Amino acid sequence: MLLPQSKDSEPFYRLNDTLHDDLASAEDTLRKLQVFDANDDVLVIIAHDWSLLDLIDLYPLGINQWKEHNWGELARWRFLADFRDVVA
Repeated sequence: MLLPQSKDSEPFYRLNDTLHDDLASAEDTLRKLQVFDANDDVLVIIAHDWSLLDLIDLYPLGINQWKEHNWGELARWRFLADFRDVVA
């Protein structure tokens, strides 16, 4: 079984202090973003999330109908493809 940090309660990805001038502030922002991500009425899309390129409409098309397209559900676990070679 693939578990981050060997714990099922830990996120798969962690912030890296080499990429952030203020790691504590970045982690605080991420915690606050998780509140929105847990809301079924909000679709959180992080910049440069390449896993969504073939799923969602890009500008100038809108994404306001994301619920009707079921993009939230379809996108939820796409990041797991990053681990395909690890568990194969």
